[in-house]
Amino acid sequence: MKRLSILAVSVLVSLFMMSCLNSGQSDYTPAVRSSVFIRNHADTLSLKANDSGVYTLDTIYVGDTVNYVVACATYSNQLLSLLLSKEGSSVKHTIVKATTIEYALTANSDTTACQLYFNPGYNGVSIPVELVAEHHGTTALTYTVSSESKFSPADMKLSVIVEDKQ
Repeated sequence: MKRLSILAVSVLVSLFMMSCLNSGQSDYTPAVRSSVFIRNHADTLSLKANDSGVYTLDTIYVGDTVNYVVACATYSNQLLSLLLSKEGSSVKHTIVKATTIEYALTANSDTTACQLYFNPGYNGVSIPVELVAEHHGTTALTYTVSSESKFSPADMKLSVIVEDKQ
């Protein structure tokens, strides 16, 4: 009888703990990453991260074109937005083939400014991007992804240094 009581209490405690854990929602920190950076469709560029998590791209030169993919993952949470903030004007930022992702975007999205707001039902997206080095200087790009998670938002900071051709 004593064993049966201990077993019953154990089962009840387990059920209680499971019901606390099963609230129907999972909260994961969203992620934003990039693919390999390719210059002029030939050279691979490297990234270096500093202690504060800012990535610096290899130096590029006026006239260079750099292609890469920005990938966002919110896992089991709803993807809400991917926003770009840009400080500096040494590079032109363009989403390549923006029309291929328009079906996933809400009407208030602006693909030219990379202010993307997503329709319900998405938990990840990959966005092809092109940077064109227009003049000497440094540009800081910050991609911020937001989801329904309580750990949202997350960002990726990228510093792009443009030098004059030698």
